[in-house]
Amino acid sequence: MTIPPFDALASPPGGHLPSIADLAERLDGLGPRAAAAELSRLPHERAVLVLDRSEFGSAGEALSALPTERAARLLRDMSADRATDVLLAMEDDPRSRLLPVLEPEVRDDLSRLLRYRPDSAGGMMTTEFVCVTCTQSVAQTLDHILEVERSRLTTSSRSNGAGRRSTRST
Repeated sequence: MTIPPFDALASPPGGHLPSIADLAERLDGLGPRAAAAELSRLPHERAVLVLDRSEFGSAGEALSALPTERAARLLRDMSADRATDVLLAMEDDPRSRLLPVLEPEVRDDLSRLLRYRPDSAGGMMTTEFVCVTCTQSVAQTLDHILEVERSRLTTSSRSNGAGRRSTRST
C-alpha cells in the first residue's frame, strides 16, 4: 500500500481542515524543506498559528528553509515568546539573516527576549498580558483569555506588527 504524500491543505475524510495542532504535529514529522514547502502553501494566518504551536518542534528548521522575507513575515506575526523559542532553536546563520529584516519594533522585542537564558525567570515569563477584574468569574476570565487569543493574530496581522505585545508579565 502506498502512502499518499503529505498535503497540509488537504481535508481529511469528512471534509474538515486538519486542526492547527494536527498540522503542527504532522509538519514536525517532515524534514525542514518539506515542512517549509507545506508552510508556504498555507494561508499566512494559518501558517502563523501552526508555527505558534509547541508541537512543531522543528519550526526553526522549517523557517530557516523558507525565503528570508516570508520567514520574517511569519516571525513578525507569531507570539513574541514562541518566536523567541523558534529563533533560539535556529542555527546562528539563519537567525542572523532573519533578525535584520524584521521591523525595528519586532526586532527589538525579540532581541531583548533572546538575551534571557531559557531557564531564567525572564526566559520563562510570557509577554502576553491579560487584565481582568476581581469580580469576574473563572468562566468569564477564561472566555476573555480565549477572546484575547483569537483577536491577537487578527490585530497583529492587521497592524503589520505594530499590534505586538511587549509588556512582560508573570
